[in-house]
Amino acid sequence: MPSGPLSELKTLLHRLHVEAGVPSLDVITSHIRADDELPGSPNRDSVHRILRDPVLPPSQADTVTLATVLARLACWDTADAAARTRDLWVAASLHVPPGEPLNAAENPFALEVHRPVTIEGVQGLPDLPPYVPRAHDRRLADLVTDAAGGTSGLAVLVAGSSAGKTRACWEALTPLREAGDWRLWHPDSTRPDILLHDLEQVAPRTVVWLNETQNYLDNQDGQRIAAALRALLADGTRAPVLVLGTLWPQHHDALTRAHDSQVRLLIDGAAIPVPDAFTGPELANMIEAARTDPRLAWAVSHAPGGRITQEVAGGPELLNRFQTAPPAAKALVQAAMDARRLGHRLGLPLPLLEQAAAAYLTDLQLSESGDDSLDRALAYVTRPAKGAPGPLTRIPARRTRRNGRAGSADGPPEYRLADYLDQWGRMHRADQVPGLDFWAAVADHGRPDDQTSLGWSAWLRGLYRDAAQLYKNAAAHGDLEAAYRLVEIMGALHPGDSRIACWTAAQDSPLGSRLVSLLMTALPSEGPERGALARRVIANVDLNHFDGVIDALRMLRALEAREQAEVLAKRAADHSAVDDPRVFELLWWLRQWGFIEQMELLARRMATRAPLYHAPIVADLLVILSNAGETAKAAVLAERITALGAPTSAASAVDLLEALRLAGADEHVADMARSVAEHVTGEDRGWRSTLLASLHGAGAVAEMGVLVRRILADDTHADLVETWSVLTVLHQLNQPEYFETLARQALIQLTVDDLPRAALLLYVLHDADRIDLAASHMAVAKPDVVSWLLLELRRARPEQVAALAARAAQHTALDRADAVARLLDSLGDRGFPEQAAILARRAAADAVLTDHHGALRLLEAVRKSDADQATMLAERLAAQAGLETAIAPGILLEKMHELGYLEEAGKLAARAAECVPVDAYGLDGLVNVLRSQGATGPFEVLTRRLTAAAHLEDVRGISDLLTALWAADAHDEFAKMAGQVAASVSLDDAYVVDSLLSKFGETAALRPFTVLASRVAMDLPLENNYMVAKFLSTLREMGTAELFAILTRRVAEHFAVDKPFAAMKLLNTLRDLGAVEQFFVLAGRMAGEGAVEDPEAMSALLKTFRETRLTELVTLLAGRVAEGADVRYPAKVVQLVEALQELGETEPLAVLAWRAAAGARLSDSSGLSELLNAMPASGCDAQAAALTERLAAEGYFDLFLTRGENRTRFRFGREPDGTEAPRWSWADLD
Repeated sequence: MPSGPLSELKTLLHRLHVEAGVPSLDVITSHIRADDELPGSPNRDSVHRILRDPVLPPSQADTVTLATVLARLACWDTADAAARTRDLWVAASLHVPPGEPLNAAENPFALEVHRPVTIEGVQGLPDLPPYVPRAHDRRLADLVTDAAGGTSGLAVLVAGSSAGKTRACWEALTPLREAGDWRLWHPDSTRPDILLHDLEQVAPRTVVWLNETQNYLDNQDGQRIAAALRALLADGTRAPVLVLGTLWPQHHDALTRAHDSQVRLLIDGAAIPVPDAFTGPELANMIEAARTDPRLAWAVSHAPGGRITQEVAGGPELLNRFQTAPPAAKALVQAAMDARRLGHRLGLPLPLLEQAAAAYLTDLQLSESGDDSLDRALAYVTRPAKGAPGPLTRIPARRTRRNGRAGSADGPPEYRLADYLDQWGRMHRADQVPGLDFWAAVADHGRPDDQTSLGWSAWLRGLYRDAAQLYKNAAAHGDLEAAYRLVEIMGALHPGDSRIACWTAAQDSPLGSRLVSLLMTALPSEGPERGALARRVIANVDLNHFDGVIDALRMLRALEAREQAEVLAKRAADHSAVDDPRVFELLWWLRQWGFIEQMELLARRMATRAPLYHAPIVADLLVILSNAGETAKAAVLAERITALGAPTSAASAVDLLEALRLAGADEHVADMARSVAEHVTGEDRGWRSTLLASLHGAGAVAEMGVLVRRILADDTHADLVETWSVLTVLHQLNQPEYFETLARQALIQLTVDDLPRAALLLYVLHDADRIDLAASHMAVAKPDVVSWLLLELRRARPEQVAALAARAAQHTALDRADAVARLLDSLGDRGFPEQAAILARRAAADAVLTDHHGALRLLEAVRKSDADQATMLAERLAAQAGLETAIAPGILLEKMHELGYLEEAGKLAARAAECVPVDAYGLDGLVNVLRSQGATGPFEVLTRRLTAAAHLEDVRGISDLLTALWAADAHDEFAKMAGQVAASVSLDDAYVVDSLLSKFGETAALRPFTVLASRVAMDLPLENNYMVAKFLSTLREMGTAELFAILTRRVAEHFAVDKPFAAMKLLNTLRDLGAVEQFFVLAGRMAGEGAVEDPEAMSALLKTFRETRLTELVTLLAGRVAEGADVRYPAKVVQLVEALQELGETEPLAVLAWRAAAGARLSDSSGLSELLNAMPASGCDAQAAALTERLAAEGYFDLFLTRGENRTRFRFGREPDGTEAPRWSWADLD
């Protein structure tokens, strides 16, 4: 349920209901009928709805009436409860949840859908051009359908700027608009704190619109906002809600990088990729739509590669406007680009842009600028581009509250950078470090929370002094993270200088435990600072905010300020709200930290008002009061506990019984014991035995009997471990009648799956000297159970075991032949031949024989007991054995032959030859068995059937069958089938085709071999390089020179060279097999037209060319590789650099190194180190220097410091121009 007055009203009613003892609806309505002075008279159904429905009750009078009655029953102040209920009802009726009716949201541009370009001379067009759905729209539509059906959902569309993400979300809402009862909430992206607060108040059937989702999640509140969104989506009382967001790919990667972050947990699985361009049928649909709208027609004609939405939004026009701008206007946009990419929020204050712009202008340009240069520059960058917003757009003042009061208008105007230019700046200015004027501007005009992000960007680029200044500004405004980083970095740069710690400790702003711990190491050990810090900790505590109280106590303990901690603990114990469930956490910490007096004081206050939600901590409270000698308070709490009745959890019941017993509340122990015995259940293992022991410990003998009877009546307790524990307790408590009844139930219900744990039952039966129960009551329907029991009953009396054996022989089930066989063996081994004979006769006549393995084992077991019965069973097998596969009859024939049942085996062989399906699995094995046993007639019948009905699509089965026919000397059948296979077998399964070729060669089947080999040489698909290489080797080994030449020519001329490793495999094969001419052909194709993107493959290929002395190809390939190899992954580039160096290809090496210096990914620190070491070793010092400079410029200053003498040179960081910073200290900061 959303937080707010309605939630508070429902919480109040729930607490009243619980503390009144959870009276039934009938009890409540009887009290209402008995009092004519009450303001309302709700009936039973109305009371139920007021308590349970997550909506505002329609009648204030009925709601106040219910609260009044419950307050009386709970011994509350009825007037106070009625007044609180009345006030909350009125507040809830006036409360408006976030957002506006979706039907009222008619302006797509207010939701940041890009305005389309305008076409000169064309008027009267709709706001938006026609929409052409794509694949991502179908996924969005499914989510909207689910939301309309009541299921909450989240979608985050991911694509570059102006790809159509926001428009897709706008179009997806059409079904919800038509539904008419949905709201749309578009939070202010510049105020994540307000978003975090208002998320708790989102009502069902609300669309939460988070366009540019990074603006909501990539800030200091981002993790909490993500957690709140996850909670909203999981809250069934607020469903359905639909959360829609958009992200650029780089923002998506950054937000989901941390595996355990709340942001990643939120976004994972919700991302829907949106293509940057239209292709295929979607492009055709767009072209068709363009016939009806000149804006689309213009975009289609100007869009390169199908990037139509970008043209419609004016993106390329914006870029052209920026690139051709006058210097002052361009400087404003550059300042905006850098501010955004380095951490400033969406709204950029004009004074910041104005001051920062100087960093992008030369001295001459600055001197030539007039008084109106800012106005002219602003006019240029804010002028629309073909009707779409310009590079910068002024942000109108936003309302920050829903009561109509707008946010402050006193601040400077703010501007927003166009998304398209923002993304372009992040891509193309990543290696640019703004000048000093920029950093001074963001320090002077940036918001404090933005300065924390900007400070981190400065620190990552080695701008230590600028980072410290930004952190100091933010810390002065209460930013904890900035304060922590400031103390940390200044301590690292100036060990022993305590001025920063003293300054931070003296600030009048909130403190966190992490910051206090850091200050502890930096503050002087002597002096007033520690005491002042302790006083700050106490001064900032809200006693009704339990987390804050506990955190403050933790900080005071870290400061070793015991006296101040005791004062705070006393204040918290005296004044904290004891009717808040979180008060128990405070009680626990007071005890943990040794604040005993304060703990007892708080416990006394809690005795009468603390909520009794969680039994273990309520039990702790009762023990604390008892140990403190607070008899009266303990009695009050015991009365409250008992009045609530038994808890729902068995573990909780045990805790409360023990606490009541320790407190000496004997009368309440008896009441609780009765309630527990009659009502408590549990899902945890062992709850029954635990409760029995607890009742026994409390002396509640009669209640033990009640609980035992409940256990006996419950036939669902199939857990043998728990049954064993209950039986053990019953035996220890000397309850033989209950013991025997429960043991009988357990034995009767025992199944095969229980056998690993059933020994526990026998152990407890033996301890109780009642092993006879197992022999007489164990179910004998399952043969495995009986076999196991016969083995386990070693200590039982012989007559008990004999009785069990007799029952089993007569009554055990015969549906599992293997289990019956094991039981027969057990009966024989234990000396029960008569019972074994009885069971053998039953099994021979009626055992189920579907499992051929079990049937064979049963045949052997019956044979040991009665040879005649075994013959009968063999006859049944011959007549009834399943023939669904060829494996079963093959195995049965071998075993029956071995045991001497020749006549029965002959009958089975005849059946199998006639009836086994010709596509059955294992036919080759059956053919071999028939041949080896001399079953000539069945053998001939089966081979004729197989040859006539061979399934050539089953090439693996055919291969096995050919092997069997050849081994069985069925040469005519083999030749016929081989000819069919060679002419028509599919070449897709290359492994089987190769096997067939080998088989034909081994059996001298010349014609089938020639036919199949010809097909391979001329028609084999060339996709699988390993199998092509295998066939080349096979044809070579078989001496088919002409066919070998055909295949090598096909490979050399037609194998795809866009997969270099695959092509290299074949190149080496051609060389090894002596196909020199074709080797050169393929090598030339790879060098001149093959793919060169993979550095590893190109390194290997260059080495192959060098080994074969293909000098011209080395030079050709080296040049192409230098221009086209993928340089993003430094560890791979190292291999290529080293290969080019070894080959002496200095010019391509230099080209490659420059490309790597500009394009290598910097996140792979180990690969970068290797590359930076390899470059100078290859003579590429300038490229190494350029790459090193990139490290600092792009935020990898820690890696920059590992190069050469940089750690010493840049001890105090560097300046924006790349020079080392001079020594500076705390005194140098403003």
